[in-house]
Amino acid sequence: LRTAAWLGAHGEVDAALTLLAPIAAWDEAAAIVAAASRPAILRMDLASLQRWLARLPADVVTRTPQLAVDAAWRVLLSDGADLQAPVDQALAVVSEDNAELRVELGTLQVFCDLTRGDLPAARAAIARTEQIAPGSVGLGTGYLNLVRSYEPADPNDFDQRIQLLIRGERIFRAIGFDYGCIETATAIGLTKRLYLDLHGALASLRHAASVIHRTGWEHSLYSFDCHLACGEILYEMNRIAEARDELQMAIRANHYSDSMPATTHLARLMLELCDAVEFGSDFVPANDDDVWAGIVAEINPLIAAHVGWFRIRRDLRAGRTERCWQTVETLRVLPADLRAEMPGLLWMAVLSGALTNPRQAPLLGPLLSDCRGRLEKACNLWLALRVRAMQVVHALSIDDVAAAEVELESLLPEIERSGMLRTVLDWPQLEPLLARNRSPFAQRLRGMFGPAAPTALPFGLSEHEFQVLRAIAAHLSTAEIARKMFVEKSTVRKHLIHIFRKMGVHSRDEAVHAAREAGVG
Repeated sequence: LRTAAWLGAHGEVDAALTLLAPIAAWDEAAAIVAAASRPAILRMDLASLQRWLARLPADVVTRTPQLAVDAAWRVLLSDGADLQAPVDQALAVVSEDNAELRVELGTLQVFCDLTRGDLPAARAAIARTEQIAPGSVGLGTGYLNLVRSYEPADPNDFDQRIQLLIRGERIFRAIGFDYGCIETATAIGLTKRLYLDLHGALASLRHAASVIHRTGWEHSLYSFDCHLACGEILYEMNRIAEARDELQMAIRANHYSDSMPATTHLARLMLELCDAVEFGSDFVPANDDDVWAGIVAEINPLIAAHVGWFRIRRDLRAGRTERCWQTVETLRVLPADLRAEMPGLLWMAVLSGALTNPRQAPLLGPLLSDCRGRLEKACNLWLALRVRAMQVVHALSIDDVAAAEVELESLLPEIERSGMLRTVLDWPQLEPLLARNRSPFAQRLRGMFGPAAPTALPFGLSEHEFQVLRAIAAHLSTAEIARKMFVEKSTVRKHLIHIFRKMGVHSRDEAVHAAREAGVG
């Protein structure tokens, strides 16, 4: 008995059962299996749970409350067939004062009724249990937590996770449970994004957003997360205008912060990257350290993490690597459970910053390879694709053009399939390689590099001067142009002086009139 107890405490459940079966110590065996059953469910090790339950007499399982409930969960998560029998057995043994297990059984009973297509019975089951009434977070919480906790070793097992989520989403939709629909649709979208199904991810997230808006939760954390994820996906797909629209909706959802200045700067920081890409301009960000400190102090930590990532990427584009490290240090003071969500993004920032430093280039190869291997092992193809693009840039930085061409050749089909265009477009160093690549997709990517302005600019204007000309044609003030281009107002005034001299005019109106007379669109 002592040996079996030791084995059970150390995870050797099968060995413990082998010792206890010959002496018929079923109560001790049931206790060992009960301690191991819920962790097995959380890691979706249903085969082990089924094996342990099969080694116990049926009456032992049915009279042990924890085992009876976990046996029902196993049936639901495996195939869902004949779920009513184990639920009835568990209901008979779980006492009324065991509130936690009774709530789980109430949820399982709802699934039973829905499996049979008996919606009135499902609604009646919900009404009988206050904890799983519509509008509370109790219904399906166990189901959603189990699915979200599933971390498969085999990437193909993510199909099972998605199917489990889809089943839950259909159930929640059938009973009109909006919270469950939002949770499952969002989880489906984020899982698909991880495996580079951007179109499927976008569809799921937009479905979640439609439920959010239909239920009047536009100013909630759910709305913020959905629109932010949609904006990030659309940005990766190089659909900049749509990305900005989604991010603006995320801003409007951020009403749980009482700090309007912080909310305003949150909007600027999140939209800044998209604006910079659209205009194709090199800019020097304003000094917003005080604003960033206010965001960290006053806004939900998850939002601060997202804004921090945008801030890191913006500063990297501007060559402000020192501020990138300051942001990383700031994020380290956030709660420990939040930091666990950030290493992948922070690693991207660190690696990108190292690529901009020629002195670090010779040492960067092994680090990139190790990071890529870890991401692929963790089935995080979303970030692994970015690291592969960095490896191409790194090969160019050490003058290994042949290796860069080989890696880019294998990378392009995956980028085309996933739609993650910005993975390449964020690295102008790759444009010469794309010019030599014969594939139509490579040529289409190459055409996306550079600013939106015409290649042959009128009146001998520079790229930035032409942007200012377009802005004054839209009746923007000097301050508005400066914010749009992320430059100082004095820089805009210098551009205006050069524009007037090159065009032979003396005012903004004359410049716009002369441009239109010359047929400039």
